[in-house]
Amino acid sequence: MKKAFFVNLWRDIKKSLSRYLSIVVIIMVGVAFYVGVRATSPDMQMSGDSYFANHNLMDLKVISSQGLTESDIAKIRKQQGVTAAEGSYSLDAVIEHEQRQSVLNIHSLPGDNGMNTIAIVQGRRAEAAREAVVEDRFFEEYGLKLGDIISLQPGNDRPLEDSLAHISFEIVGTAESPLYVSDQRQSSGAGNGIVRGFVYVLPEAFTSEAYTEAYVRTDSTFSRNSLLAHDGYVRYTESVKEELQKLGEANWYVLGRTENAGYETYRQDSERIDKIGKAFPLIFFLVAALVSLTTMTRMVQEKRIELGIFKALGYSRTAIVAHYLIYSLSASAIGSVIGMLIGFRLFPPLLMDAYNARYTIADKLSPFHGDLALTASTLAVLFTAAAAAAATLGELREVPASLMRPKPPKSGRRILLERSAFIWKRLNFSNKVTARNMFRYKQRLFMTVVGIAACTGLITTGFGLKEGIIGATEAQFSSVYLFDMQGTLAGGVDEAGKNGMKEQAAKDSNVKSILFAYSRNASAQAEDHSEAQDAYVVVPENTGEFNRFVKLSMNGKEFELDEEGVVITRKLSRLLDKQAGDRMEIVLDNKVIPVSISGVTEHYIQHYIYISPAYFRELTGSGISYNYFYGLLHDTSEAAENAARNALKSMSGVNFVEFKSDAQINYDKGVEGINSVVPVLILSAGVLAFVVIYNLTNINIAERRRELATIKLLGFYNHELAAYIYRENIILTVIGGLAGIPAGMLLNKVVIATAETNAIMFMEKISPVYFLISVMLALLFSAIVNAAMYKRFDKIDMIESLKSAE
Repeated sequence: MKKAFFVNLWRDIKKSLSRYLSIVVIIMVGVAFYVGVRATSPDMQMSGDSYFANHNLMDLKVISSQGLTESDIAKIRKQQGVTAAEGSYSLDAVIEHEQRQSVLNIHSLPGDNGMNTIAIVQGRRAEAAREAVVEDRFFEEYGLKLGDIISLQPGNDRPLEDSLAHISFEIVGTAESPLYVSDQRQSSGAGNGIVRGFVYVLPEAFTSEAYTEAYVRTDSTFSRNSLLAHDGYVRYTESVKEELQKLGEANWYVLGRTENAGYETYRQDSERIDKIGKAFPLIFFLVAALVSLTTMTRMVQEKRIELGIFKALGYSRTAIVAHYLIYSLSASAIGSVIGMLIGFRLFPPLLMDAYNARYTIADKLSPFHGDLALTASTLAVLFTAAAAAAATLGELREVPASLMRPKPPKSGRRILLERSAFIWKRLNFSNKVTARNMFRYKQRLFMTVVGIAACTGLITTGFGLKEGIIGATEAQFSSVYLFDMQGTLAGGVDEAGKNGMKEQAAKDSNVKSILFAYSRNASAQAEDHSEAQDAYVVVPENTGEFNRFVKLSMNGKEFELDEEGVVITRKLSRLLDKQAGDRMEIVLDNKVIPVSISGVTEHYIQHYIYISPAYFRELTGSGISYNYFYGLLHDTSEAAENAARNALKSMSGVNFVEFKSDAQINYDKGVEGINSVVPVLILSAGVLAFVVIYNLTNINIAERRRELATIKLLGFYNHELAAYIYRENIILTVIGGLAGIPAGMLLNKVVIATAETNAIMFMEKISPVYFLISVMLALLFSAIVNAAMYKRFDKIDMIESLKSAE
C-alpha cells in the first residue's frame, strides 16, 4: 500500500505539473523578494562595517580653536576607552580648472597602518613634498590626468603660505577615502562653500607646528559593528566623547562618525531600505501565500472523487491528508529553497549596486541569513500545508459514496445584472454566459479580484513611493523655500548693523531683497517630556515679508506668523502629536521655554519652529541678535549666483553664503539611492502579478474542463472557446485593477510612513497617470497569460463532456 501511495503521489504531480510548478514559482517569487529585500539593509551595514574596519576609520575627531600638540595627543591616548590617537593636518582651498572654481579639502596623507587609510585607484601614493593624490571621483569628473599640476588658491582671507610649504602639486595618483564614502560633503567656509573633492599631500607639506585635528579610535569591538549595532556604538563613543571634552584645556570639539556626512548618509540609507523591507516585502509575500493557498484548496476540491476512492479502499484520514500535505509541502519547500538562493544572491547585490553612484564602499557582502530564510520558508510551508490539510479534512467529512460523486453544480440564480432588464436584454448570448459564470462562482471571482487588486496595489505603491520621494524635495525647494540664497553672519548684528548690511547688499544689482533672521539649533518636546526632537528656531525680522522667502501654508491656504504662538512644521507636529492650539516646550540655550502653537505648516525636510520677533521677546525677555539671512535674486544663473556670492562674502561679517539650487542638488542626491530602488520594487511586483494571473487562469481552465469540452462539442472553434475564458479574465483583471487603486493608495500610506525618517517627510501623492499605468500593466500581463494559455484549448478532449458519475 505504501508503494501504491507514493506511485499515486508521483502520478498526481506529473498529471498536474503546471499547477505544481505554479505553486513552486509563486512561493519562489514571494520568498525571493521577502528574504532579498529584508537582507539588503543588514548586508549594507555589514559591508559598510567591513569597509570602515579595513580602512581603520576614526571613531572620533578632536579639533581645537588653538590647534593640538603632541602633548595633547599623548593625553588623549591615555584616556580610558581610547585605543589609538594620531594628529593630522587639514585645510580648505580652492582650485580653478577650465574656468570652474572648486573647493577642495586638503589632508595630510595617513600612514599605511594609520587611521582613515586611503585606497589607491590609479597611480601611486605621494612620495615627495610636491606630489599629491586626489579623489578619484573628482579626478574623473574634471577630466584631470596623472602628471597634471594643480595650483591651490586661498578660499578665504588667510594666505595658504601660512599653512603650506607649496601651493602647486603634481597629481601622482587617485584614491578613495573612508572619510568621503558619499558624494555629500560638509560645507566649507572657503570659496562657494561646496566641497567637490579631496587632496592628500605628505605631512611635511604643512608648515603648521600644531595639528589641525586628532583622530581617535575607541574599543575595536564596538567600532567593528558601528552600523549593525549602531545604538550601542553611539552610547559607548558618547561616554568617551564626554571625557575628551572635559580633557580639553582650550575649546575642544569632539565629533563622532555620525557628524561625517558620508558615513551618516550611508547609515541613513541602510535604515531606510530596512524600513521599506519591513512593509513592502511582507505584503508581497502574503499575496503570494494567499494565491498558493487558493491553489491548494481548489486542487483538493477537484480531487474529491479520488478522496472517496482512498477512503473506500481503507486509507486512514492521516494517510489521505498526508498525500496532499506531501504534495503541498514538496512544492512549497522547493519554491522556498530556490527563492532563498535567488533572493540572497539577486536582490542585495542589485539594490546595493543601485547605491553605487553615491557611495565608494568597495566591500559588498551578501551572506546567507538563516533567520530570514527560516521565517520565509516556515510561513510559505505553513500557508500551503494548512490549506491542503484544512481542505482535505473538510472534504473527508462526507462518506465515500458521496465523495465519489462530483459536487453538483451550483443552482442557477438570477444575478443582479439580470434584474436590470434595460442592460440585460441588450447583451448577446456570449456576454450573458460570461456574466453568469463570473458572478455565479463567487469564490473564484473574489480570489481573482483580490489577487489582481493586491498586485496592482503593489505596483501602484512602487510608483507612489517614487513620486513621494521626488515630490518631497521638489515641493520643499519650489513651493516652501521661495528664497534664492541663504547665509550666516560671523557674529550677531543689531537693528543698526542689519540696516547697514542691507544697504551694502543693495549695491549689488542682482540682489532683489534681503531678510535677516535669528536662527539657532534647539530641541522641541511635549510638556510630558517625551522624546525630544532637534529643530531649528527661526525668528525673521519682519513677519509680513517672511512669506516671500519661506511660505507658511497648510492644505493650500497661506497664513502669516502671529504674535500669539509659534508655527511648527508638519513632521514635527506628527512626532510630538501636537496641533494648533496645543502647548509644547522648546529647549534653547539650556533653558526650557513653554510655548503655544498657533499653526502648523507644510514642510518636508528637517524640523523648524518659526517665531515672530514680538513673541520671541515675550518668551525670552531679551532682544534679537540677527545671525542669518535669506535673499532673493533677479538672476539665478550659475555665473550670476557666483558673482552675488563674491559680493556678499566681501562684506564684513558675512561668514557663509549658500544658494537654494546647490542645497537642492545635495538633497536630491540624498534620496537618489532609495529612489533607484523603486524600479526594482515595481518590476518585482509586476512579476508577482504575472504569476498570480497565470495561476488563477490555470485553475479556472482546469476546474471547468468538462464545461469547456461540452462547448467545444457544440461546435465552438478554439478561438471562440478561448474568448469564452478570456472575456472573464479581462473583465476580472479590469475589476481587480480598479480595486487595486484604493488598495495601492492605502498601502502607499503605510509604506511611506514606514520609509520616512524623523527628519524628512515624503509626500503621500500618486498622480492619476500611475493608476492608469498600474492597471494597464495588469491588463498586459493578463494578455500575455491568455496568449500562453491558448494551446491548452487544443488539448481539451471532447469526450470529457460525455463523462458522467451515474
